[in-house]
Amino acid sequence: LQLFCCKDINECAEGTHNCAGNCADTSGGFECSCDSGMTLVQGTQCEDINECSSNPCGIHTCTNNAGSYTCECNVGYQASTTTSCVGNNECSNGQHQCDQQCTNTEGSYTCACGAGYLLGSDGKTCNDINECDNSPCDSNGECTNTAGSYTCACSANYMGDGFNCEHVDECTLATHDCDQGCDNTEGSFICFCNTGYILGEDGKSCLDVDECTEGSHNCEQICNNNVGSFTCACQDGYLLMENGVACENINECVVSPPCHAEYGVCVDTIGSYTCSCMDGYEGNGFECSDIDECVTDTHDCHHNCENNVGSFDCTCDEGYHLTEDLKTCRGEYP
Repeated sequence: LQLFCCKDINECAEGTHNCAGNCADTSGGFECSCDSGMTLVQGTQCEDINECSSNPCGIHTCTNNAGSYTCECNVGYQASTTTSCVGNNECSNGQHQCDQQCTNTEGSYTCACGAGYLLGSDGKTCNDINECDNSPCDSNGECTNTAGSYTCACSANYMGDGFNCEHVDECTLATHDCDQGCDNTEGSFICFCNTGYILGEDGKSCLDVDECTEGSHNCEQICNNNVGSFTCACQDGYLLMENGVACENINECVVSPPCHAEYGVCVDTIGSYTCSCMDGYEGNGFECSDIDECVTDTHDCHHNCENNVGSFDCTCDEGYHLTEDLKTCRGEYP
């Protein structure tokens, strides 16, 4: 009796397959697959996937190429990789054109000027304000404009700091009864109040001005009146900036992450934040627990499902093996 033995032909090694991409030998045949960025068509051909159709570049320009894609960043952004863009901080890298102060914004920047200057029509140049045009000094004083400021001095035959110039009289001798300031006149005097106060009906007393009620403050959010002035404050979720007026959003996700330490996802919002759980977990974001896809029947295993932390694995019954998609089971060849 003569016995014959059959040997498997490796079509991949011999080049007798018709795969356009990759070839994997199997018992009695072969299987085709494609590189990343390509999809298998008709079992043997590889077709490019147009990643740009899912808008991976967001607001930037996406260019599809064979097996991949690239992002072209808009003005004000720079590429961190070939497929992602980050904001360009012109203020810190010296690419701005501001005369004095620069504030970075999303994709651009804004300019501002210090006290005593006015931002020009080009939005960049700072022009000196001639405070003397508004006559800030005493009527018997002389004003001298300086870069970003001014100085006051009293005219001849007057004394004082330039803001208040007086004859040597009741005001100088302190024989007046003004609550705060005193201005000399010919044969008498008149009283005045400091900034933040208003002169009372008696012409002598100074009453506090409530800038918060009158709306004469410049607070961005909350105004708190105090004697002779006011202070600004911010709502929950904001931080008062160094200028004591504007409020800046607090990124709670960075400053003090409130969500679940391992499986929570924190998203900063204006004045607040939101918490959620990562894929494969459930909860309110502060507390997250693993979803057992095997119990909830949300898996897509062909035969058996084994839960793990944050996901699941598929296994096959005896006599079957797991295919490349790690989900489908195929019978063992004899």
